[in-house]
Amino acid sequence: MPLFALVFGILQYGFLFFEVQGAAAAAKDGARAASQGISSCAAWRTWTLARASGNGVTSDLSPTVTATFQRFDTGDPVVTVTLRFLPRKLVPLVPVPTTVTRTAVTDVENVPAGGVTSGCP
Repeated sequence: MPLFALVFGILQYGFLFFEVQGAAAAAKDGARAASQGISSCAAWRTWTLARASGNGVTSDLSPTVTATFQRFDTGDPVVTVTLRFLPRKLVPLVPVPTTVTRTAVTDVENVPAGGVTSGCP
């Protein structure tokens, strides 16, 4: 019995680490895209969630993504992209977090005319 628990725990955490890595990569990709300017929140969100889906964070995990622009006194504006999802729970007895959040921050390189400057909630 303990051997089965160990094997299933390894499988559960393997899937969790795969999903977390995919979410982090998608958040970084979304931040890179946002740093070049967001002309439409809906298009940016769709693109970023497609990247997340390609990295293992599929729609059945209820992913959400937001972008927030900030300007600090000492430098250029930055964009913070946050991706949240509900991880898969394959094994009932193995504890996993209820929500996983990955965040990426990058400098804003371009704001297109008429583009989004307040963020995409």
